[in-house]
Amino acid sequence: MFKKILVANRGEIAIRAFRAAFELGAQTVAVFAYEDRDSTHRFKADEAYQIGEIGHPVRAYLSIDEIIRVAKESGADAIYPGYGFLSENPDFARAAAENGLTFIGPGSAVLEMAGNKVTAKEHAISAGVPVLASSEATTDIDQLIAFAESSGDLSVLATPDYLYGLKVGVEHVIEMRKGVMIFVTLEAIGEPDEKGIRNVMATLNGQLRPLLIRDTSIAVTTASAEKADGANPLHIAAPFLGVVTLQVEVGDVIAPGGTVATIEAMKMEAPISSAQGGRVVRLVVPKTQ
Repeated sequence: MFKKILVANRGEIAIRAFRAAFELGAQTVAVFAYEDRDSTHRFKADEAYQIGEIGHPVRAYLSIDEIIRVAKESGADAIYPGYGFLSENPDFARAAAENGLTFIGPGSAVLEMAGNKVTAKEHAISAGVPVLASSEATTDIDQLIAFAESSGDLSVLATPDYLYGLKVGVEHVIEMRKGVMIFVTLEAIGEPDEKGIRNVMATLNGQLRPLLIRDTSIAVTTASAEKADGANPLHIAAPFLGVVTLQVEVGDVIAPGGTVATIEAMKMEAPISSAQGGRVVRLVVPKTQ
């Protein structure tokens, strides 16, 4: 059994892992970003070490070098990744093994196989595991359209199925297929903010969920942030919400495919690249936003 386990995660995930380790008689090591210095998980472990740079909390938990450093410094003999962050990264599992640490999870070969949907499906089929219908991996648009059309007409659905027109307190049942249903009940609608956003509470299969909904009936006078023109190949925008950190300055020359910024969100960090090469002429966001 392991003597000391480093949990490469945060929050409730880490706390649950610490509890399990304690019950098994193992000591525990926590890692935390500067922004998580007051997080509960830091104080639930036997030892805790700060990792990463100030201002990049997600990046901290994605740094293989930092986590391996702490594991060796603390004398841990095993690493548990939890889920999210580096849990599905084969390089992390490989780095742990190369440094004499046990990776509590699938090996790097399994992570590499399962991390690609195409190869994962191929392995599942070869093992006789039933899989959902899907097209073959292809760039043939006609083939993809033909597969989509074979799935039936999805263009007409009752509007309540899109949560429009629901009444407070009335349960709506969405039948996905025979024997599979979703139960939705609208519980309450909050007052709109200055941007016309309402906090809507709904129960989804018995679980109360908050939803932020834009009320289009409200005229909004607040100036909206400037957005990139998706039709202009010279405009570059973040692909989803997150913390954006610029990697370039006005006047910099970038090559096609070059990274102009990074985005941290959903327990991952990804580059934002430019499809075309050229010179940066304007930036509409601060260094980090």
